Parts: sequence; structure tokens; C-alpha cells
Amino acid sequence: MITALSIFNRHAYGAYPVFGANKNKSYTSNTYLQPRFQNTGDVFIKSKKISFGSSEYNRQDAEKLIDDIVNRRVSTDKRGFQGEFFKLGENYGIKSINPMDKTSPFADLQGVNNAREYYILNVIKNIDPEIATVPVDLIQKDNKYFLVTELVKGVHPFDAGINNKHIQNILKNSYILDINGISHSDLQSGNIFLMNKDKVKFIDFGAYQLLSNRGSYFSSDCISNIDIQNSFVKEMHNSPLEGKFLATFYNNAPKSHIIGYSDNPYLKIRSNASNFEYRMIYDFLSHNKTEQPKEFLADYLKTKAEYYHKPMAEFLEKLKISPNDTAQITQRDSAVQTEKLFAEIFSNPSENVLKSELEKIQLKWLMNDYQGGKAKAFDYFEKYLANIDQYSAQASENEKQYFSVMKKLLEQYKNDLNTQEYKGSVLADSENLVKRIFEKVETAVKEVETTAAEAGEQIIKNNKSNNKFIGIALGILTTGSAVGLWHYKNVKKAG
Repeated sequence: MITALSIFNRHAYGAYPVFGANKNKSYTSNTYLQPRFQNTGDVFIKSKKISFGSSEYNRQDAEKLIDDIVNRRVSTDKRGFQGEFFKLGENYGIKSINPMDKTSPFADLQGVNNAREYYILNVIKNIDPEIATVPVDLIQKDNKYFLVTELVKGVHPFDAGINNKHIQNILKNSYILDINGISHSDLQSGNIFLMNKDKVKFIDFGAYQLLSNRGSYFSSDCISNIDIQNSFVKEMHNSPLEGKFLATFYNNAPKSHIIGYSDNPYLKIRSNASNFEYRMIYDFLSHNKTEQPKEFLADYLKTKAEYYHKPMAEFLEKLKISPNDTAQITQRDSAVQTEKLFAEIFSNPSENVLKSELEKIQLKWLMNDYQGGKAKAFDYFEKYLANIDQYSAQASENEKQYFSVMKKLLEQYKNDLNTQEYKGSVLADSENLVKRIFEKVETAVKEVETTAAEAGEQIIKNNKSNNKFIGIALGILTTGSAVGLWHYKNVKKAG
């Protein structure tokens, strides 16, 4: 079983670098913690040279580039809302601090997000180094934190298209993160890199959330440096091997929001697969990135059945619960049966199942308030519920069970949706993906004239690179890559 047990290894000589120590020096390096932290077991900066493939990372080179960044002797066009990304040689990059809006109360002026992200990237690296960009170093200068990572070389799905192998890899990664209690929270095209024909990597974990031992999630925004240093986060974060994942079955609190959680009404976990669906799958379908949208959606669901729902059912079934905990056993068994039902139904989805899943994805997209969609969500929600009744009346016995589960899921959120913020507008047929894809309703939305591919070509020219899978040095920007920001702005224009 894949777990996140040993997040960092203890330094061989008992040295524990600390973020805020040694303030009289320009850089914090090999600094010892105070005696009260001697048993932390966490190491943040292991050495000055780290083996990385065929080449070595040299900290002095990174420090020199950071000096140039701080003194504005170098510039970059790779920007996010909280910082910039600079290329360091051919294999590395540095995530710097330079918020777009320095007056915002949420502006990260010290690079605290870099410290938090360095922590979670190390957690993920120890689970599987192929899931996310690999962290290399965390450097402090003038009480600000700079994150050094591998330079991810690839292209974004929205720019290059995506094949079934990529989707398999995305869903495998999503499943592994889910059972280890790690939610990316922003799994869209700008935060996914296609490395080759079948490999992907996730970037930008700045908004991550962690599943606690109590069965609820806590945000990276709530994690302080001292909590990371003294192992508080490590102790609170769930570990499947220790059975802490079971806390989700003991937590009586309702799911906080439909859009970020599993579609399984008996499973109270945040789902990276769900996030990927309403962010990127929706994007592909709404912007006509595939010539056969029904086939694309059907293939996606078949892949999800095989690489997400089947292993999730197997994982949940193996969890050990005390025979005296009858309520938790019942909930766990219901969760298992629902995952098996999803796997069965999605392995050969009917047209009505495709419609239901597409309506669910669009509902989540509206609720997240893209392009003012929130005010249309409740009306859409009510029509979706009515459609489920209609689909169920036409369904086989197994499909009736699926539609019953979907209705149970949606009705859990009726009170949350039945508020003024989700009311006031109606989704036009030309905006409705089911109408557009299954009933051939023409879209009234003018498509973006400058295509993502053209934008990608321009980036290639700007970076003077001719490689097919260019090393766009975007790194892990706090709110998305440069291409992701371009995509966001143009989607906004598209209405």
C-alpha cells in the first residue's frame, strides 16, 4: 500500500535546518535547531549538492541567481499571482516572491507559500516522485523563502491535446493523492504537464489541503512554519497504514462543498479526480478541443472506472474497522459498493449516464462561479434533479441504482444551493453542454480567436526554443503557470 509514512529522513549528523534561524547571515544553511526541536525528525535542507539525474544542483549557483532576482538584474515572463519562476541552468528553476498585487491582504511577501509547498512536494516525492515536480531546495534570503525545483519540461493539455494514456496517468496520480489525504485543489490544464506520450506531472501545489486524523481537511494557508518544523503537520496528516483514513467514517460533519469532494455520498474525502473533471474535462468539452465529444467523455469514464473507482473500492474494502463499530462498518461498506457501482456503470456508459455525468460536471463548474455562473447554479441544479428522475425511469436495474446514488448526492447539497447567491439567472441552451453535445444546439459564445496552440507557439518563439516538448520554465507558481494565466484570461473573454 502506498503511504506517506516517513516524510523526511533524519540528518546523519543530527543537524536540523530551520527556516527562521541565522538571521544575521544572508542565507540560512546547515543551521541547527534549538534543543527542544531535536526530536523533530524533519530535514528541510539536506546538503549543498544534491544528485539530480546526470547533473548536480549547486546551491551557490542558486544563491547567485536569487541575488540577481532580488536586485532585479534578471527578469522573466513566467508569472503567477504570487510570484515568478526563473530558470536555473538546464534542469532547475527557482520560484521567487513578487505578488502581482502587493497591497492585497493575501499577498505573500515573504514566500511563506514556498516553504509550505516545499513541505508537501517532499511528502509527495516520498510517496511517488513521478506524481509532481521534484523539490530540490528551500533557500532563505533576507527572511524570504525561495523554492528550488526540478525544471519540468513538457506542454499543457489545453495547448497540445491529451490522449487516453495521459488520462490514465492523471487518474492514477489522483487516486494515489486521494488515499494519502492530499488534495491539489486546482488541478486544471495550467497545472498539468504532459512529459511525453503517456507521462504527466502535476505542478503548483500552493493551494493544497490535507486530510487530518479527525476526518476533516485543513488548508495549507493554516500551516505555519513552526508547525511544519515541530512535526505537528506530520502527526495530524492521515496515514492509510495507520488507519487514520478511517477517520472519514467517524466524522459526522457534512461535506463542505460538492465541487471538491468525492461523488460517492458515503465517502467524505476531497477528490482530485473530481477537481480534474470540472476544471479540465469541462474545458476540453466547452471549448471544442475534441471533435467527438461524446466519445471523448465515454472514454474518460471508462478510464476512470478502471484506474480510479476499481482501486478505490479495493482500498476501502481492505480498511480494518473494529467489529463493534457497526455504524462505521455500514458506511464503509456502502462506500465500497458505490465505488464498485461507479466502476461497473462507467465501464460501459449509456447515453443517459453520459448526460448525467456531464450535467454534474457543469453544475460544479457553475458553482465555482466561473464567468458569473454561480447565479445560474440553483436553476440548473433543479433541472438536473428532474432529469435524473427521467433517466431513472428509462434505466436498467443497475443504472437505476446509479441514478439513485446521484440523487442522494445532490439532495445533500440542496440547502446549500437554495440560497440567494446561487439564484437569479438561467443557463442558456447555447451554454448548456448537454444541449450543445447531445442536441446539437449551436453555441452563441464566440470562440477565442487566438488559439491555445498559437499562444504556445508564441511562447516558444519568446523562449527561442525549437523542441517539441519545450522546457517552459513555469515551475510551480502559486496560482498557475503563465500559460494557465493566458488560458484564464482568454476563457474570461470567451464569456
